[in-house]
Amino acid sequence: MKFCKAIVLLNMLLVPVAYAAAPPIVALEEAAEITQLRIQQQAADRAVVYGRMCDYCETLRLTIDADTTILRRGNRLNLTQATQLRSGATVLFDPASRRVTRVIFWN
Repeated sequence: MKFCKAIVLLNMLLVPVAYAAAPPIVALEEAAEITQLRIQQQAADRAVVYGRMCDYCETLRLTIDADTTILRRGNRLNLTQATQLRSGATVLFDPASRRVTRVIFWN
């Protein structure tokens, strides 16, 4: 019984220390769900897409480059193929640089 009390007491002492030592949460990626994604190709390996995080949010200009992964039904697409699609997609991007890391078409 004394052992159980000691464990509880130890937990009560260590939990505040663990919270104080925890680093802040940093968003590495944001996601926008766009119902009618339209990719505007600017060069062979560069494009722009516009989207909003919510109905009342500002419109974001996001850049797509050669390192962006574009997926549809589990298959990779190139940028030219993706510009021809007019369907919804989830766009994952770096919030600091607004560079798109992945585009996942819904259908």
